[in-house]
Amino acid sequence: MARRKRRSQQPRRRTFISGKEDMRWLRDVHLPRLSSKFKSAILYGNEDCPAKVSVFRSKDPEVTTPSVTYRAKRGCKLTRR
Repeated sequence: MARRKRRSQQPRRRTFISGKEDMRWLRDVHLPRLSSKFKSAILYGNEDCPAKVSVFRSKDPEVTTPSVTYRAKRGCKLTRR
């Protein structure tokens, strides 16, 4: 019988979003105070309740591009890390 991975060891789904409509959705649903200077984001986990969100000023960020990270606390509420 296969053992289940612990929750922290399970691979997280990553969703890259960019563009005005996607970022508007992110602000409306998860980060209402997020500045419009951020042009793209990566959502970790389920889009409806992400465990973590990294936002970028660039529309097409590189791996080394600095980001601002928000983590879920108490359900789906995201707070800045």
